[in-house]
Amino acid sequence: MMKLDLHVHTNWGSSDSGLSPDDLVRQAKKVGLDGVCVTEHGTVWDRFQLERFAQDHQFIIIPGMEVATDLGHITTFGLGGYGAGIHRAETLRRAVNAVDGFMIAAHPFRRMFDNPKVSGWPKVHNVEEAADLQLFKLVDEMEVVNGANNRRENRFALEVAKRLGKT
Repeated sequence: MMKLDLHVHTNWGSSDSGLSPDDLVRQAKKVGLDGVCVTEHGTVWDRFQLERFAQDHQFIIIPGMEVATDLGHITTFGLGGYGAGIHRAETLRRAVNAVDGFMIAAHPFRRMFDNPKVSGWPKVHNVEEAADLQLFKLVDEMEVVNGANNRRENRFALEVAKRLGKT
């Protein structure tokens, strides 16, 4: 079985990461990963640069992009870069469909339990209401473990994923 992290950033393309690409590969190998999906914010690594880097490090690196949308952050696979209007989740879905790509809801429910008004989450009272959110009708899958989420947020995401039949 191959182990991949589907949502990582580097300081090449995301201000919220302190890892250089070399550090990322070193750390990923250290924890036993076979590869990573680099999902920088609003940008995709240059294909040729990525292939050369992966080959030099003998490590699987899959390009992706994290997009901040009106319904939350979504990691995408298949897009070549940022396109007009993809900050709207429905437009993003059409763009990803056009390239036979894939979308994953990133770190859902982050800060939802702190103060939904501040975090931007609609008020939901239970797993069933959360599972009915528009975001989950548009994405193919959802992230259920994110290191920046707390245990309660990750556990709730897992329960919603189970309810939706997501893997």
